[in-house]
Amino acid sequence: MLRFWEAEGLLTPARVGARRRYSDADLLTARSAADRAAMAARQRDRLRARIARAQAALDLLEGDCPHDDLMACPNFRGLLAERLRG
Repeated sequence: MLRFWEAEGLLTPARVGARRRYSDADLLTARSAADRAAMAARQRDRLRARIARAQAALDLLEGDCPHDDLMACPNFRGLLAERLRG
């Protein structure tokens, strides 16, 4: 979550080389609780969308297909075309 807050511009931790050093002040200045809650909700929505895309890809790959090459499978090609259409 801290790196997400940093990416959103709420934190700017000190750095020692490539390592981040978060201070107590960083955590206390991460805007208001409402800002953090809204940001967490946006991140949760992005993660759910990403998980849904990954699950759809996994479902497509785990389908029952007797072909060694998925692209030779008419069922897979049909599912793929359907997903590409949206």
